[in-house]
Amino acid sequence: MKIRSRVVELVIALLCGSVLVTAQVKYDRQDYYVRSEKNINIHVRKITVSTAKARSAILLLHGGSGAGVASFDVAVPGYSLAEDLAKAGYAVYLMDARGYGDSTKPPDLDDPSPTARSSVTAGNVAKDIDAVIDDILRKQKVKKVALFGWASGGHWLGYYAAKHNKKVNRLILLNTIYGVNAPWGLRNYFEAQGNPGVYRENPGSLRVATAENLLASWDRTIPIENKDLWRDPRVADFYAKTTLESESDDKKTKPATVRLPNGFQEEAFEMSLGRKLFDAAEIKVPTLVIRGELDHWSRPEDLTALEADLKNAPVKKVLTIRNATHFLFIDRPERGRDIFLKEVLVFLPTEDGCCGLRVSVAVAQ
Repeated sequence: MKIRSRVVELVIALLCGSVLVTAQVKYDRQDYYVRSEKNINIHVRKITVSTAKARSAILLLHGGSGAGVASFDVAVPGYSLAEDLAKAGYAVYLMDARGYGDSTKPPDLDDPSPTARSSVTAGNVAKDIDAVIDDILRKQKVKKVALFGWASGGHWLGYYAAKHNKKVNRLILLNTIYGVNAPWGLRNYFEAQGNPGVYRENPGSLRVATAENLLASWDRTIPIENKDLWRDPRVADFYAKTTLESESDDKKTKPATVRLPNGFQEEAFEMSLGRKLFDAAEIKVPTLVIRGELDHWSRPEDLTALEADLKNAPVKKVLTIRNATHFLFIDRPERGRDIFLKEVLVFLPTEDGCCGLRVSVAVAQ
């Protein structure tokens, strides 16, 4: 009787399109470019399961350092968020905002002078997002797209969603700072000396990062000495190496470095003082906000403020994952990744009209 009952459950799940036989999964990857505005081309990667038709689409946006592939399509088994979402039935799109990854580098990234200002701001990144979303809507023949943003990618997507609700069906923000005046551990680094509440003078348009720089904040927030017990060292190597490889050949140095836009830092500084970049009350789509307890970028007060301001979101959920870092989605599963992925998959929409939750069944070979 128990065996028959289990067979019935599996048949129902199969009819709902919710069972995944992990041993048979193969992925299609397509890299291409979308024109954002004149002279700005945005790199996009699409990931789907080869043998299945995606039921809906989701766009992932990176933070202020590593770009799309480095963050979300890690070439280490079990650590590609893009593959996890594709297995769940989505057409997954990664984009590089201008100035990042393989997207167009704006001219200010070639200006090392301290008086230069970054053109990679929320307003311009929103143009990149809109161009990519319009392309997804055409390709997938859908009316709306789910959005996931990590760190600065979250505040850029929050800014975008507040202005373009009609193109969004879900919004997920991870470790994202918001406009509330509360303590911020990085404020002293960005604040003008002797002038509280003012962003530093002559910040320049870019910062130059090494592999060590890219991993420094991750290292600091892992609360054990042996970082390999918290994250797979192959994941950290991929993240740093892939980010550094995005530098153009004529700019490569030894040791390897990468130029990264500075615009997001000033935006975060202003938001940390309560100067809102966007008002979450203008977001009218289901929204999930997640924070890792050990995150160095967002603060508990950001979650409280977002929960209060998301009063027009038809569904909202705000949660903190205990003992999880800024990089929790590429930390080891037991360090927050498993909980994060479960919450995201439960929250995302389905279009099959049958099952609200997906079941993943691994078949031993």
